[in-house]
Amino acid sequence: MNKKSKDSSKAKKNNLLHDALIKKVIENPIAAKEFLEEYMPESFKKVVNLETIKVEKESFVEKNLTRQLSDIVLSAVTKDNQQAFIYTLIEAQVTPVLDCTQVVEILPSFARTSYERQG
Repeated sequence: MNKKSKDSSKAKKNNLLHDALIKKVIENPIAAKEFLEEYMPESFKKVVNLETIKVEKESFVEKNLTRQLSDIVLSAVTKDNQQAFIYTLIEAQVTPVLDCTQVVEILPSFARTSYERQG
């Protein structure tokens, strides 16, 4: 293995570890709330009661993509007492850019599950 291949392999491993750490942190409800407070637009924060954030256990990433992608589903109650779901997709930078077809394949599963849960 040449030096360039070793560096690339090390970078991939570091990215995977970093993304696993980010996912682990965001799975903590306090950290998830702080993340949403920091990065969500004001229009979102006006609608969702961030005190009700709950980490859900579902994952919609297919098994063959779990080394590249991880997802976190959060639920919350809106200010008008409706259930809301927040879907977060995290890409390990193993590949340069997330293929949008992967996102298009994931979103219907998430939407279907959200709809079923609302009864």
